[in-house]
Amino acid sequence: MSCHADYRDQILFYLAEVLDDGARRDLEAHLATGCPACAAVRAEAEAVLASLPLALEPVEPPATARRRLQERLRTGEDVTPASRQTAAAPDAAGGASAWQAVLGRIVPLAAAAGLAVAATAGVFSLLLAEQRDHIRQLEQQLVNADELVEQRDTQIQQMDSLVEGTTNIVDALHSSALQLIPLHNGEDARYGEAVARLLWDEERNTCHFFASHLAEPEEGKAYRLWLITDDDRVVPAGTFDLDDAGVAHLQFGVPEDVGTIARAGVSYDDADATGEPDRDMILQGHLPR
Repeated sequence: MSCHADYRDQILFYLAEVLDDGARRDLEAHLATGCPACAAVRAEAEAVLASLPLALEPVEPPATARRRLQERLRTGEDVTPASRQTAAAPDAAGGASAWQAVLGRIVPLAAAAGLAVAATAGVFSLLLAEQRDHIRQLEQQLVNADELVEQRDTQIQQMDSLVEGTTNIVDALHSSALQLIPLHNGEDARYGEAVARLLWDEERNTCHFFASHLAEPEEGKAYRLWLITDDDRVVPAGTFDLDDAGVAHLQFGVPEDVGTIARAGVSYDDADATGEPDRDMILQGHLPR
């Protein structure tokens, strides 16, 4: 009998780890010779054994098995299955019956392997889900931090503007060329309590306008400040809003070609209006001379 026939069944028993010690040592010595026929049988048997778990239906592991496996993974305990009991090989002459005996041992082992793979996959899926939740939490924390930084930046900009405006006002108050134009209500009783002042620093050619006790403008309406020169030219200085306390502050530079400011006024017009005001000023005042 050729070595192919002598060792065919033993190779399968050997790969299934059910060959007795004496036969195993004899087979290993023969395989070490590089016999091409037995090498082909071994390759075929390895392919069969490798494909067996793929033919099994997936099995959902019990919750208790998953918890035990998770605990063993966390504690670093060895998760390698216990060594299998060595069984004596069937008679090689049994042929197909020997293959059936081996398969009878392999299928339960393959099912156990499939169960272990499914349990491990469940553990890793759970760990992956936990990691994704953690990443989402970190991303939300970054978003919150970005919003906080943006709020701080806005506050710093507002403080810088306030400091700059206060410094400019102080400089204007110390100017020897400071002019004050008080603005008063005209004939409209709705603005009887309104108070406004225009500080014009002729030396730096800048203006600071302050107003209070004005009603919040209606939707589509706006307050506008106007400068009137000594030759009766009307120059728009800009619109202004009221803060939470009902106070307005407008700071601006006067164009060089404006010349000498003689009067100032406040109009209440449509927000999208252009050109000179089409109604009388609600507040107006003259530069004392």
